[in-house]
Amino acid sequence: MTSEPVHLCWRDADWAYRDVLLSVDSAFYPPGYAFPLHNHDYAELYYIDQGSGWHCLPDQRIALTAGDLALIHPKVVHALAASDEEALLFRNIAIPGSMYEALQEHFHQAWPWTYQEVPPNHRLFKTDLQWFNEEVIRFGNYDVCRDRLQVEAFIIGLCARLARHSQGDSAPAWLSQLMQELRQGHFLEGGVKAMAERAGVSSAYLTRSCSKHYQLSAMQLVQHARLDHAVSLLNSTHKSLIEVAEESGFNNIANFHRRFKQRYHTTPAAYRRQNSTGFV
Repeated sequence: MTSEPVHLCWRDADWAYRDVLLSVDSAFYPPGYAFPLHNHDYAELYYIDQGSGWHCLPDQRIALTAGDLALIHPKVVHALAASDEEALLFRNIAIPGSMYEALQEHFHQAWPWTYQEVPPNHRLFKTDLQWFNEEVIRFGNYDVCRDRLQVEAFIIGLCARLARHSQGDSAPAWLSQLMQELRQGHFLEGGVKAMAERAGVSSAYLTRSCSKHYQLSAMQLVQHARLDHAVSLLNSTHKSLIEVAEESGFNNIANFHRRFKQRYHTTPAAYRRQNSTGFV
C-alpha cells in the first residue's frame, strides 16, 4: 500500500462521460492483488460475490468473504485486497457526492450510510439479496442510471433493508435478543446448548429458527461470534494465542487455528503480526 492515499474524483472516472447518477462495475482481483489506499468525492458500496480478501484501512484490515457488503463514506481512506490464496470477485456501486449529501440531509439520524472509520460488513437476507441482484442487473441500462428517481429509490431501498437487518426486525423478539447477547460475547463457551437453554427452546428449534431468519445455522453463528471475539482480542490485547482461544470459546488451540484459517486464510499469529506492523 502507498503511504499517501490517492484521491479519486467522480468527474475523472470512466463512467463520468456517460452522464450517469449511478455506476455499477464488477471487479476481479487475482490472489495477492491489493488496490492502493484511497478516498474519493463520491460514495460507494461493495458486495463480495466470490473469494476472500481484506478491506484495508490505514491502521488495520477487516476480513472479507462472499456475501459481505459495506457502505463507504467519501471521507473513508480504504482499499480492497484479495487474499494470498484466493481471488476476489466483487461488485462496486458508486453515486455522486452531491446525491449522497442530499439523501443524508433528508433522512438525518435514520440514514445508515454514515461516516465510520471502520465501515462494518453487512449481510442481506435471502429475499433482499434477490432484490439487490435484480436491481443491479436493471441498472446495467445507462438510461436507468440517469434517472434520479430510480437511482434514489434503489439507494433508499437498500439502506432500508440494511437497517431492518441490523435491527433484527424480521426475526422474533426472543431470537433477536439472543443474537444481540451473542454479539456481546455471551454463549461463546456454552455454544448452541447454552443459547437454547437461555431461550427456553430446543437446540433443534433454535437451529431451524436461525437458518430461517439468518440463513446460517446456530452453530455457524456461534463460530462467527467466536472468531469475531478472537480477532478483537488479537487486535486489542497481548494475550497469548492459547488465552485468546480459550476466552473465545474454542476447546483447543488446534481447532482455533483451523477455524481461523478457514475464515481469514491466515493464522492467528500471522494476523496479529500483519495488523500490528501495518501493510506491505
